[in-house]
Amino acid sequence: MQIRQLEMFRAVMQSGSTSGAAEILSVSQPAVSRMIKHVEEVLALRLFERVGGRLHPTAEAHQLMDEIEPLFISLEAVRNRVKDIQTGSKGHLRIVSTSNMASTIIPEALSGFFENRDQFQVSVDVKRWENVIEYVERGVSDLGFVFSAREIPMHSLNAQPVGMGRMVCSMSEDHKLAAVSVIRPSDLKEHKLVKLETGSPLGQLIDRSFQQFEEDIPFTVETRYCQTACDIANAISGVAIVDELTANNNTAKGMTFRNYVPKIELTAFAIFSNTRPMSVPMKKLISRVEASFVEFSSSLARGSANY
Repeated sequence: MQIRQLEMFRAVMQSGSTSGAAEILSVSQPAVSRMIKHVEEVLALRLFERVGGRLHPTAEAHQLMDEIEPLFISLEAVRNRVKDIQTGSKGHLRIVSTSNMASTIIPEALSGFFENRDQFQVSVDVKRWENVIEYVERGVSDLGFVFSAREIPMHSLNAQPVGMGRMVCSMSEDHKLAAVSVIRPSDLKEHKLVKLETGSPLGQLIDRSFQQFEEDIPFTVETRYCQTACDIANAISGVAIVDELTANNNTAKGMTFRNYVPKIELTAFAIFSNTRPMSVPMKKLISRVEASFVEFSSSLARGSANY
């Protein structure tokens, strides 16, 4: 099989249709359909079933997708390396981060990083926790940043702590719970809870905190990302349990946040390969991230009267 054939199959899986795949790859829809049919013939596998005018991947299609995805991640890493050579820039750093750090600490760190680096280029990608780990492991990204309590796989990676944090309750300034200083699981029962997805690292920590208090707290909305949780909580007059970086970032939108008990402590990590040497820019950026966390902690201490 050829890479192009697998690329078309992958595009169909990602878009859910041959027309969507054709748009992604800038080819005709019939060309995609012919290629998928050819792949099925070569592999002697039925990859898609058409039901109600829509394509539905078979179990075999999902298995094949799992097998080829690492190949395309590695291919993307090669393309990025080639792009580095083509640009002729003095430096290029590829960062991948979870959304809570990408929208708060990372921009602050980059503001100082670019001093005396006018021709340096930085690519910032935002991914889920598990994808951050995968991208750094495979060399797609040089440096990863995550903010969670989950352990980092150490067989091929180094994880350097760069800051500490915790989970807090975020709500609009006029919300009833804004009148208290500490919020417990039982306090959430009578309010609209915007909950982080159970399968996510932070969502699992919240679930455990409910179990610790032996509380069954119903949620109104469930979502994966902390910023989305804050946006929804603000819109529906609800409460979201999110990391304090995100909560603090939403105070300009008329939101506030309060301590949550039981306390859920978090550690921010810089993740990098233990088989590839760290560059000077990587070390400099990590140092800037650490400094940004120190400043963030200081600003919270100065404004502690607000929550």
